[in-house]
Amino acid sequence: MKAPVTKREAIERIAELEEMVAGAQAREELLLDYIDNISAIIAYQCSLKDQDLWMADMIRQGLYKPDKELLDILKEDNRYNYPDDSDDDEVFGLA
Repeated sequence: MKAPVTKREAIERIAELEEMVAGAQAREELLLDYIDNISAIIAYQCSLKDQDLWMADMIRQGLYKPDKELLDILKEDNRYNYPDDSDDDEVFGLA
């Protein structure tokens, strides 16, 4: 990466870095929330349905990537009901 030469370039680079840090902080908060949710599911010994909903959300978010065979089993058992090729955040069904 080329070091900024002018004050304006430095200010622009700082703004870019601040934006990156803000995004990373937001992601960190989201991940901590997911950890809190699974911890509560475990602590309160929630139903398998609740566990499946959490897992389906993690698959949808791309944080858990089961192999195709497992994903097919989950779909067959109606434990994962999201569309395969959806790019939006609309949920068509929950596990």
